[in-house]
Amino acid sequence: IGVASLYAGGLIAGGNFGETWLAWWQGDVLGDLVVAPFLLTWASARWYKASGRRAAEAAALAAVLVGASLVLLRGDADGKSALSAFQQPITLLPLLIWVALRFGTQGASAATLVVSTVAVWITALGRGPFQNLAVLQAFMSVVAVTFLVLAAVTEERLRGERERNELLHRERVVRAYAEEMQRQRRGETN
Repeated sequence: IGVASLYAGGLIAGGNFGETWLAWWQGDVLGDLVVAPFLLTWASARWYKASGRRAAEAAALAAVLVGASLVLLRGDADGKSALSAFQQPITLLPLLIWVALRFGTQGASAATLVVSTVAVWITALGRGPFQNLAVLQAFMSVVAVTFLVLAAVTEERLRGERERNELLHRERVVRAYAEEMQRQRRGETN
């Protein structure tokens, strides 16, 4: 509807309809991949459960991620600086992995939003490694899907471990109760 409105209003030519529709659709998908997970995971956040040490780690990691994103995604137009070899989007992957493994889907969604925001801002300024909107959108999609899935799998594994430990604890309690009951029965029969 949005692209049809642009066409009907004379803002885009008929030959650009498909390209404009694809860019519009990709933007909507990115909203679903980048913004929606952030809103959904943080709306249900339990702020009171974060320890001071964990909050400090999150703040430090957020600062490093913002700084690294600004440095690594701004690019070097002439490619002559010593840092230009490292100014690649993939250089952010270790930080994003750290966030996903340590802070789950909440951390991954926040990190994805931060990196995407910096990437969009730098690209809008005409700098950085993304030559056009499609490359930027592809980067943002890959980051969002990869690290949200990594975080979800990690959280599921941790949940499974907690449930297994709970079951083992319950099994020990039931076994101890059964043994106590057997001892009492033996004492009654003697």
